[in-house]
Amino acid sequence: MTNTFPLPKCIRRLQQLPLHGDESIVDGGCGTGQFAAMLLELMPASRVICIDISERMLAAASVRLLPRFSGRVQLLCADLLDVELTSCADVFFTVGALHWIKDQTRLFARIYRLLRPGGWLVGECGAGADSGVLRQFARTHGLDSLLVEQWSDPWPYPSPGATTQALQAAGFLNVEAIRCEAAITSGAKDRYEEYRFILESDERLQSAVRERSRLQYPTEFGVAVGSDSELQLAYTRLELRAQKPDS
Repeated sequence: MTNTFPLPKCIRRLQQLPLHGDESIVDGGCGTGQFAAMLLELMPASRVICIDISERMLAAASVRLLPRFSGRVQLLCADLLDVELTSCADVFFTVGALHWIKDQTRLFARIYRLLRPGGWLVGECGAGADSGVLRQFARTHGLDSLLVEQWSDPWPYPSPGATTQALQAAGFLNVEAIRCEAAITSGAKDRYEEYRFILESDERLQSAVRERSRLQYPTEFGVAVGSDSELQLAYTRLELRAQKPDS
């Protein structure tokens, strides 16, 4: 599966940190491990703990990571709010996961706890557009009948200001929370298949879909989209960086 999100920027942001290359990194909400693989390649002396709540996502991550990086990667199936790790990482890295978690106060306290003194939180999360992606996808291709109109977002999408305050309240310094937007153009069927995998793999989204009847999900949704068509979407993200004090 080919990733079409413009997310490698967060890898570049991590490279801008004052790191030595042998750090221990937690990939929070690691998904299929594609970004963990990038980190392990870019930092050959590093070690990565991949955490995700989805067993299916971790199974895909194990196939991607273990044959190439055995001994440098650990896979942990857990909710980020319940992780009991303490002072185990120099960097908490995350892409597209934190906007799932409504209790941001507890979340940032957990991240602060698992970082070593001087450690960094860096990454990005959704900032308001992702909840409409599938709806926009369907309407772009005349598939409105497949959508249920009455639903509520399962994502909190806090503002940059609220996120900054929550990180500072947890004890972080040098906090940055920057809202960014980017246009995405991709093959529509590829985009659908990518979201379908996420829908079928992530228990949180499955629960949101079931409880809110967000999307009726017949197989003809995929068949109706031509493989040569393109989809343009606005992806809005919140870029995050913050540091735990040295002492």
